[in-house]
Amino acid sequence: MASSPRPLPEPQAVRAGGETLRVRRLGAGDRLLLLHGGPGLDHNLLVPLALELADAWEVWLPDLPGHGGSGAHPLSLRQTLERLARWCAACEPRIFGGHSLGAWLARELLRTRAVHPAAAVLLCPPGAARGRLARAARPELGDESEGAQRASLIADLEADGPVDPAVRESVEQTAFRSPSRYGRLQAELLPLLRAAVPPFDPHCPVLVVAGERDRVSPPGAARAVAAATRSAQLRVLPGAGHVLWSVSPGATAEALRDFLAENEL
Repeated sequence: MASSPRPLPEPQAVRAGGETLRVRRLGAGDRLLLLHGGPGLDHNLLVPLALELADAWEVWLPDLPGHGGSGAHPLSLRQTLERLARWCAACEPRIFGGHSLGAWLARELLRTRAVHPAAAVLLCPPGAARGRLARAARPELGDESEGAQRASLIADLEADGPVDPAVRESVEQTAFRSPSRYGRLQAELLPLLRAAVPPFDPHCPVLVVAGERDRVSPPGAARAVAAATRSAQLRVLPGAGHVLWSVSPGATAEALRDFLAENEL
């Protein structure tokens, strides 16, 4: 892919289902809605991947409730799911999914029938808590500065290979809020992430994508999610880490394109 076009469309407040979230919209076509990871991040980290998909779909990247521009106060897990359910259902995405925490939230909304897309994509869905997620939940760590978190993420990405310039730029634009602000959400999430993945029979095709070198949500976690999701396809990207598109956004986009083409989307 060529270097990212500039300027990008600015995020806008989108009200749907009685809820308002800040959303960056890229491209045109059927709506493809992706939820970002975290807690404490925002949609910007997904922008390089969205740019790869925006020639075929209208990609919507919302900030989760209580994240980024969608509210300054972190919410409980129940509140997050309830608000997302209302908003996402009203937006009626043709393709629905998320990355990391966003993948977990997307699966819950699919499992509870809150959304009814034609296809779903779960990128690096979490399993048993480990890596950065587990470390962030330890109270003795205290707060990391935004700069320290950003440097840590860049270091992790560079361990997987030379970082794509568009990805590095997206990291610079991503909010890194203090882990302790999201302590309540972390505390509610951790027991669920340690538990067995609840099975469900989706009413649409589901693609689960893992990074071979992911240290946050290892391939085993994605395999467990795929095994618990009837008829789900699993794709493990060689050499990729937790931010699958960090080295090559095109490779992750190709996996999604192939899956959607197979399902005539």
